[in-house]
Amino acid sequence: MAGNAPELVEVPDAPDIPGLVFRRYRGDEDLPTLVEVFNAAAETDGLDWLVTVDRLKVEYDNQPNFDPRKDVVIVEVDGAAVGFTYIYWFEELDGTFAAGHRERLVLEWRGKGIMRAQLTINEARAAELAAVHASGSKRMGTVVAESEEHRLRLLESVGYERKRWYYEMLRDLREPIQVHPMPEGLEVRPVGPDDHRRIFDAAWEAFRESWGFREMKEKDFQRLIQGPEFQPELWVVAWDGDVVAGSVFCWVLPEENQRFDRMWGYNDDIAVTKAYRRRGLAKAMTSRSLVTLRDLGMEYASLGVDTQNPADALGLYEALGYKVRKTFIDLIRPME
Repeated sequence: MAGNAPELVEVPDAPDIPGLVFRRYRGDEDLPTLVEVFNAAAETDGLDWLVTVDRLKVEYDNQPNFDPRKDVVIVEVDGAAVGFTYIYWFEELDGTFAAGHRERLVLEWRGKGIMRAQLTINEARAAELAAVHASGSKRMGTVVAESEEHRLRLLESVGYERKRWYYEMLRDLREPIQVHPMPEGLEVRPVGPDDHRRIFDAAWEAFRESWGFREMKEKDFQRLIQGPEFQPELWVVAWDGDVVAGSVFCWVLPEENQRFDRMWGYNDDIAVTKAYRRRGLAKAMTSRSLVTLRDLGMEYASLGVDTQNPADALGLYEALGYKVRKTFIDLIRPME
């Protein structure tokens, strides 16, 4: 096909809507279109996240087991983009092939069968990928906010089941913050350029016992250091000599704050390596990260938590003053 003419995707159960087509991603030229659709759909669903072209490019360039030219399909009606869908895969520690996917659609085109067609596209692509990469059990999965009622109903109607629950939590930084003591022998010190990789490696390894854990790829590190969330000057890292005992990654997104008229910072990915657990380290680091964000003028700190975290992270955050803001659900369906 000459030039940048789109490659169309045939969808057997697509609704009969004049001008409706499904086409493959053509490259960076499509990024502004995807950003516009993403942000419009997110606003409808009550998800106050802001995606930018630069942020999405970093994601697409550095997602392991993901080829956007094959795994992203854009929905158009009369030449105007109204939605898109994507899929990627990974292998869990027990060998399970897991396909993660997402369907985005603007409000005015919902309820017409388009999102079901998007799901069909992802199901077909997951089957192709599994035929090549799966050697054991296979599943599809996706995370849905409770506020995404349309998508939640669709997924459950085709056999997806609720597996886990996650909270988005906020801590009001205008309330008093108690800084908890560091465990004996550990210290917090500034992060230098030579520290970035080993801090990241230690944090990733700390989540080995988490649901859906997979081995790290080089692209995971590149996604971190190339993205706008990479602000190591704000990290809180606990050291035992030259050994990373734990870390909290902090960041602030000015564009997002401006868009939603708020002053938020993030202190997420709170990780304690196995040898240093049950000593109060997570509490000590997290309380310090709250001070870091407060001193930058932030009014709230935001993080996400798996409510079934075996270390009772939810209880820790509640004790530090966090309150639940939104609920997200991990939906899964075994693949035949």
